[in-house]
Parts: sequence; C-alpha cells; structure tokens
Amino acid sequence: MEAGYEARQSPISSYLQEKLLRERKVELDNKSVSSGRTSNDAHTQGSPCRREGFDPRRPMSSGGPDAPTKKKGMGVKEMEQVSANVMGSQTVSTLHKQNFDLKLELYHRRERQTALEDELTRMKDDSAQLTELNDRLVEELEKRDKAVEEAVAMIVLLEAQVETLLKEREMVRRIETQTPFGHMSSP
Repeated sequence: MEAGYEARQSPISSYLQEKLLRERKVELDNKSVSSGRTSNDAHTQGSPCRREGFDPRRPMSSGGPDAPTKKKGMGVKEMEQVSANVMGSQTVSTLHKQNFDLKLELYHRRERQTALEDELTRMKDDSAQLTELNDRLVEELEKRDKAVEEAVAMIVLLEAQVETLLKEREMVRRIETQTPFGHMSSP
C-alpha cells in the first residue's frame, strides 16, 4: 500500500490499526508471490527447454525421452504456497468483511449517540421547566398555608370574641330581668 493511503486512513483503535497492518502485509505478500510467478513464467518461455504444451504448474508424465525425471508432482513447498495464497485471500476477504461490519456498527452507534444526546438535551430542558413550575407551585402552597394559618387564627379570635359577647349579653339580660331599667326591685 502507499504511504498516502496510510495517512488518509487513520484507524481509531489499536485493534483496528493492527488488523489493517496485517491485511496490508498479506496483500503485499500476495503481490510479491504473484509477481515472482509471472517473472518465472516469462523466464521459462524464453528458455530453450520450453516446449509446447508445457505448464510448470502441472505435473509431468514420465513417458517422454526429454521429460525431466526429477519432479513427478507438486512439491510440499508449492502446495504450502498455494494453500497460503488461498488462505491469505480468505483472510483478506474476512478482514474486509469485519472492517465493513465494524464501520457499519460504528455508524449505527454514532447515530444512536446523536439521538440520545438530542433526547438528553430535550429532557434537560423539560426538567428545567418542571423545576421552575414546581418552585412556583411550592411558593403558592406556602402562601396558601400561611393564609390558612392566618384564617384559623382569625377564626379562633373571632370565636373568642363571640363567646365574650354572648356572655356579656347574658349578663345584661339577667340584670334587666332582675330590675326594671337596670334597678333592683325591692320585694
């Protein structure tokens, strides 16, 4: 990969960065293996031993007089290399899929976070309004409680005055019944 590409793609987490570095290394290895194979093919085409229908990747029969007797099939190293190439491309494909899945999950989480932040802001505004309303209601209740206390005190005072006036009235009646015009009569 190019240095410009690495500068443009700055991974957020060390896990993601590690995965990207592995993927890039596998891609570079695959490129070097495939370029080595094409240069070997070009070399053998120009070689005097090159025959029509000869494919170095296919096993040769031992029937011909100029057939090499050295190789009868694919060697262990070549089989491992083919297996590594197949596994490498599967790994790259898996890493691409994981990368896509992670980016998609990150996108959805950011969307959810934005929605939650908006909801939090709205709830804070609602809370401030409700707190203000609650404070006003508490203030009104305190005023009403004070008014009720004052009314109760007035009622108690007025009841005491009524009781005093009733007693005075009763005394005045008794006095009036005992004597005409407020004098005591003699028997």
